[in-house]
Amino acid sequence: MCSFCFFIVMPNLMVANAIPQMPFGGGHLAEWQLDIPQDSDGATGSSGVGAGASAVGRDGYRSADAQAPWGVPLRGPIQHWGNTYDRPLLGCEFQDANYADHVGVDFPVNAGTPVYATMSGKVVWAGDNGAWGGLVVVENGDYQTWFAHNESISVQVGDLVQAGQVIAASGNTGNSSGPHVHYGVKHFGGAEDEAGTWLNPEFYFSPEDVIEWGCGS
Repeated sequence: MCSFCFFIVMPNLMVANAIPQMPFGGGHLAEWQLDIPQDSDGATGSSGVGAGASAVGRDGYRSADAQAPWGVPLRGPIQHWGNTYDRPLLGCEFQDANYADHVGVDFPVNAGTPVYATMSGKVVWAGDNGAWGGLVVVENGDYQTWFAHNESISVQVGDLVQAGQVIAASGNTGNSSGPHVHYGVKHFGGAEDEAGTWLNPEFYFSPEDVIEWGCGS
């Protein structure tokens, strides 16, 4: 084995695994190293259960008081890399300049941090979903909210949850290079719309709810 190669390769692997969303020098990490499952994000078909966005169907659940999601899935203070912050950190954003295929926003946070529902609704997915890792999806009316890369999940498919309820604990599962919560918002245009459209989650929380952290930080 080339010992010189070892010293070149190993530090890069260690950095990629320890520091999510961090570009190297003059370029950027590969998208899979940054975090989310690109193939799953754009999937229109699935070859197996638990493999891709298309494996999560639309349930059709709608409560009498169905509303759009609001807020972020974390509550401050939060801890990240040994530091404490009074609000969640906003990392890679929707279709980030460094990450054009990104269909949600990322919140870097220590593993094991409680993850909260951002709207009331029905749990339509709760478990492993390939590159999404430990995934929870909550649906109500025209919206689904997605919470990915969790290390543990506190709800089951079919559960009715309330906004602000703990549904999972953050982690580093699936295609993830460091502990964080990927949060996505999907909107359905009508009864016949089974695929839905990813919307920018920042439309559904206030800038004052987060600290701008940056995708390359």
